[in-house]
Amino acid sequence: MNVSTCVWCGLVAWWERGGYGGEGDAHPKCAASHSPLAESYVCSFWTCSISVAAVTSSSPANYNRKFQIMASKLSLAAFACATFLPCHAVRAVDITTPTTIYTGDEYGGAVIDLSSRLRYGTVGTSATLTSPINLVANASSTISATDSSTLTFQISVFAAGHELTLGSVVDTGTVEITRVGGGGLSGANSFRVAGGTAVVFDNARFVVAMAGGTTVDEGATLVLDGPSDVYRLKGSGRLDASGDDLYLIEPNFFGEIRNVDTLTAGGGSLEGTLVNVNRLAVADGSILTLNQSGVVNTIAEAVGNLSSVSVGDGSQLQFGLFDLTLNNLSGLGVVRGIGDLTINGGSFDGTLESAQDVIFTGTSRWLGNFISARSVIVEDGASLTFGGNIPMTGDGIPVEINGVLATFGDWSLGAITGDGHIRAAVDLIVGVGGASSQFDGFIEGSNRSRLVKTGAGTLTLGQTSSLDADVRVDEGSLVIATLDAAGDIENNASVVFDLGAADDTYGGALSGSGTFTKLGTGILTLSGSNTLSGTFEVFGGGLLTNGLGLQGDVVNNATVTFDELSAGTYASTMSGTGALVKTGAGSLNWTGTGTFSGGTEVEEGLLSVNGNLSGLVTVDDGAALGGSGTVGAFDALSGATIAPGNSIGTLTVAGDADFAAGSVYDVEVDGLGNADLIDVGGVLTVSSDATVSVGPENGTDTGIDYASPLTYTIATAAGGVSGTFGSVADSFAFLDSSLSYDANNIYLTLTRLSFPTDPGNDNEGAVGEAIDSLPSGPVTDALLGVTDDERADALRDLSGEIHASIGQGLVDSVGVLRNGILSELAAPQRGRYWSIAQGLHSHFEADTVSSEGRMSGGGVLFGGDILYGEGLALGIMAGYDHLGMTLPDRQSEASVDSVSLGTYGLLDYGPTALRFGGLYSWHAIDSERDVDFSSLDERLTADYRGSTVQGFAEASYAVEIGETVLEPYLGGALVYGRQSEFSETGGAAALSGAAEDQFSAYGMVGLRLRHELMLGERKVRLHGQLGMQHLLYGDRSAAVLAFDGSDNFRVEGKGAAQNAGVLKFGISTEIAAGADFSLSYDARLGEGDSLHSVKAGLRVAF
Repeated sequence: MNVSTCVWCGLVAWWERGGYGGEGDAHPKCAASHSPLAESYVCSFWTCSISVAAVTSSSPANYNRKFQIMASKLSLAAFACATFLPCHAVRAVDITTPTTIYTGDEYGGAVIDLSSRLRYGTVGTSATLTSPINLVANASSTISATDSSTLTFQISVFAAGHELTLGSVVDTGTVEITRVGGGGLSGANSFRVAGGTAVVFDNARFVVAMAGGTTVDEGATLVLDGPSDVYRLKGSGRLDASGDDLYLIEPNFFGEIRNVDTLTAGGGSLEGTLVNVNRLAVADGSILTLNQSGVVNTIAEAVGNLSSVSVGDGSQLQFGLFDLTLNNLSGLGVVRGIGDLTINGGSFDGTLESAQDVIFTGTSRWLGNFISARSVIVEDGASLTFGGNIPMTGDGIPVEINGVLATFGDWSLGAITGDGHIRAAVDLIVGVGGASSQFDGFIEGSNRSRLVKTGAGTLTLGQTSSLDADVRVDEGSLVIATLDAAGDIENNASVVFDLGAADDTYGGALSGSGTFTKLGTGILTLSGSNTLSGTFEVFGGGLLTNGLGLQGDVVNNATVTFDELSAGTYASTMSGTGALVKTGAGSLNWTGTGTFSGGTEVEEGLLSVNGNLSGLVTVDDGAALGGSGTVGAFDALSGATIAPGNSIGTLTVAGDADFAAGSVYDVEVDGLGNADLIDVGGVLTVSSDATVSVGPENGTDTGIDYASPLTYTIATAAGGVSGTFGSVADSFAFLDSSLSYDANNIYLTLTRLSFPTDPGNDNEGAVGEAIDSLPSGPVTDALLGVTDDERADALRDLSGEIHASIGQGLVDSVGVLRNGILSELAAPQRGRYWSIAQGLHSHFEADTVSSEGRMSGGGVLFGGDILYGEGLALGIMAGYDHLGMTLPDRQSEASVDSVSLGTYGLLDYGPTALRFGGLYSWHAIDSERDVDFSSLDERLTADYRGSTVQGFAEASYAVEIGETVLEPYLGGALVYGRQSEFSETGGAAALSGAAEDQFSAYGMVGLRLRHELMLGERKVRLHGQLGMQHLLYGDRSAAVLAFDGSDNFRVEGKGAAQNAGVLKFGISTEIAAGADFSLSYDARLGEGDSLHSVKAGLRVAF
């Protein structure tokens, strides 16, 4: 390469290899000519180093190797190195007025004072100036790099008043500032990026805003590496914060700001675009003006992602006549503008003011105030939680809700539209200024908040809407067209239910003095408890309610239905051309006035007319008409009931009355001659298949004090009586009812009956006859005090049935002992001495004679052979057992303790065996029963004795099949039982009983089986029995009883099982030498009578 003329002063050169040096000398490999004033230098192979005291050059030079300049001072006035390859300056140099392009990558090791211009570049190359630069006070300088080149340098001093420009329109390369003395760019100076890209690294960042401001020209880019504070940012270029925080103080910037974590603005205005800015904050006490559409609109335009905007306390974010979108808005300041404002999420406690629409997208929380807007819109998919204040001024602010709005601040609205979801924790006031609107979404209230309708307009809740909030209508009209509405309504103006052809139920409470209107052909059901005092107008379909659901006057031009499940009252006036229907099992007390012309139908329950009801009343099957008011006419259909009065009273009929076949006239009477009355102004027509039902006024009076006979007038007709009732029935147990007639009246007569009249069974009849033989007293008085429904139970309670049933219970109980003895005699390994412990439980059902009952008990039985030989055994046995019997329906029970003594025998000849025995049992019986009806409440007890004796025998034949033995058997038993006489104590209903005998005979047939097997080394025997027991003689036990002073009467008790299946299975094993233990379950299963027992046995042989 050729090196042009250079002027050197005190030149000292050496070679980095070989250690050669000396003034004016050159390395042999480096052909050169040199002189103190000028020389031409060619260095082709080695890296050279030149040390000079001073170098001055005014002409270009070319180098092709790394070149090192070591000089105390380098003055370059017009120096140009077009292809300057790696060079390194290692001494202090002073560049005063350079117009130089450098192409190396390392420069200097000391300081360069710069007060003019420093240019670098060969296209596509990079260089680092290692000598820091001093920016001289009150001067201007430019540092630039050519296109696609990069110059990296440091600033040692950025003196006051210095104006630094990086890049230019021509030089569009990259200039990098890696470090600034003092920690960053600051001071009373200015900074401009005129072209290309300027990169300010973290150690050189803007730490204190420069007084002269920062300008980024159009087409230029300022890249900040690290959090930075920039004062008075101007221009229309690009600022890239590399993802760090950026604080702009009083900006007036028209360009693009991108890649910022938090962008904080301390006043000023931004009129360009923000790209990939996470958060925007307006510093406390500042005003930031946005003057270009789309400045922060990162949703509608693909300009990046501004994730949040913060407006500090006392600060303002202002924008002009353009649309603005703010993401994740927060702070306490003011957002004020002229165009549309879109808020995409955030939590903002400040003030919003817009001359156009305020639009919410995303999830937002707003606790501040709202000054004004053309409308507020919550977009579909958005959520706004509002806790601030929207003033109730002017025509109100219309709101369109397509997302979710949750309010807990005062919000006064002109109109609401949309199909979103409103959650109101405070009153939501709609209709300010008289606006009309339709909302098709969901309104939900909480904390007793209400939807408040004000203004003269109409708010319509559309068919697709949903209401779950209380409502207050102060002015105008609320139209409810939805089928999904709930909440209380206080109506002081107008509420319209317009449901079309659909049926719906409204469960809220209706109140207020306004007018409710029902439109459409569907049925509206009011299920709440209403206190409305205004008018309810029904113009179509039907209104279904009850006495609690409809108050106030009704204009009925369709159908009004009172559906009463309990009791309701209507006390107002109903007019119009419609009809009234009563449904439900409850009663409606009509105390109002009905002038409607459509008639009344009672489909279910009771309609008590205690006011005035004009027109025909039709009473259907299962329904009733009563009361002491006036009806126009009535028609009682089959199954209908007419029951005048509310206890005893008169039902007045202005026209005709008709009892159809199957209808009932229900008459209440008392002992003073008073009775219900039907007073007919026209003709009373009675079918011969209609009936009269008679009962006491209070429902419990039994007629005990009634005179006999006693006659009442129960119907009168000015137009005459046509026909007669087919029958009359009453609820009195011992009074008989009869009817008589004349031309205009119907009469009822009650006559006293005897006690045994129409008994339910033989026991009841027998007790009734006995009581009839008694003089008047507590028993007769109590029986006269029962109703027909109570009579059967009262007679059975008096009957003492427990004394009749205990006999058969004892027969069944000793049968368990008998079966245990026969099983013991049939055991293959029976011992000479044995014992049985047993427990039993029995249940028998009620039949036409006796009541349901249960028995339970248990005991032990011991036996031993006194004569023992081959094929022969005779022995004796003795035992004790306890038995309890309960008749729950009769409130009766008996307890029996028994001691038994008997003998037994066994003849065993190979497969054939005969077993027999006899057992005598002594019984101590304690009984207790409660008689509690009408005026009687007594506990009656008795102690007496009884006995049973039984004999039994059984023949069997055993067949062995391997380890299994089958043994058919045939047997029989005779049982005789006796109970001694007794007398109860405890009250007037106490009974005395005569001694009673009972004899029963049974036949038994069946099959026993047993099987032996080994479980380990233990022999186990399984045994079972399946058979039948048939009653050969006997039926049921009985007792002959009497009250004190009455005739004797016979009461039958528990029956014996005619045929019963016998089932048994058990297990036995030897537990010691000569000792055997057995456990078994036995059942005797008869029709409606079952007995179960468990036995444990021990046998010992010596």
